This record gives sequence, structure tokens and C-alpha cells, in this order.
Amino acid sequence: MGKNLRPVAVLGLLLALALLGAACTGDEALSKDEYIGQGNAICEDANARFEAISSEFYADLPEDSTPEEFVEVFSEFIDQVTAVSKGQLADLRDLAAPEGDEELLAALYDDIEAVLGALNELADAAAAGDPAAIGQLASREDPGHGGLRIAATAFDEVDRQAIEYGLTVCAN
Repeated sequence: MGKNLRPVAVLGLLLALALLGAACTGDEALSKDEYIGQGNAICEDANARFEAISSEFYADLPEDSTPEEFVEVFSEFIDQVTAVSKGQLADLRDLAAPEGDEELLAALYDDIEAVLGALNELADAAAAGDPAAIGQLASREDPGHGGLRIAATAFDEVDRQAIEYGLTVCAN
């Protein structure tokens, strides 16, 4: 490199590093519209994965399954759903919340984590042979959320909050 180009190259490198540093901070709050757009995109991806997991769950479930067979298949299902949900929540939490909405969104995501934890506890109780837990999980009604009455009931409130905020795709 010629001597005349070195200062230009150094200046370009310094500028690139400065821009990279600014881009990596990620601390600048998004507007509410930006947050909702990016949040709904995250949820759209997760919903597609939930749909695939649900389809596989029903395909693997024997048509006349006993409660015990249901619990066995359900255990794998809930593990997969929980893994996708945790990734989805991590991605949503990584978004820079709009100024003033940080606590509201953190509380919403904490509520979702609590519901997932309760669902996992119920699945564990069913796997341990708790008849009441098996009955709650093995409901054949399909109120949404994978056809699980307990999940639909538990998610009603967080769905309402998500819709109210504008994360409509996340409430599906």
C-alpha cells in the first residue's frame, strides 16, 4: 500500500470500528411500531415451529390413546414447545423495548415464563402418574393452544396483554 493511502485506510478502519461499536450496543430503544413489527416477526417464526410440533404431536398420538400413552407423547411435545418458547422469549427480550415500556414488556414475558413453568409442572405430575394431572392434560376439547384446555386457560391473560400491546401474532 502506498504511503498516501495509509492514512485513508487507517481512517476507514477507525470509522468501520466506530460504526461496528455503535451497531453492537443495541441499547437504543426501538419505536413501539418497530418493536411490534420485529416482535410479531419473531412470533411468526415461532408459530410456524409450534404448528409443526403440534402436527407431529397429533400424528404420533394413537387415535384411541390411553391417558398414559397421551402423557408419554405429551412429555416430548411439551419439551419441544418449551424449547421454542424459551428461544422466542429470549429473542423478544433481546429487542430494545420502546422507552417507557420496558417494565410492561418484562412483566408480560415473566408471566409467559410462569405459565410455561406451570405447564411443565403439570406435565411432570402427569408423567409421575397423578390422575388429576393426566385428566387435565388429556382433555379432547380443542380450545386452542395445542388442544390443551389447561394451556388455553393459562394463556388467556397473557394473550390479552400481548394483543393489547400490539403483539397480535404472539397471541396466536
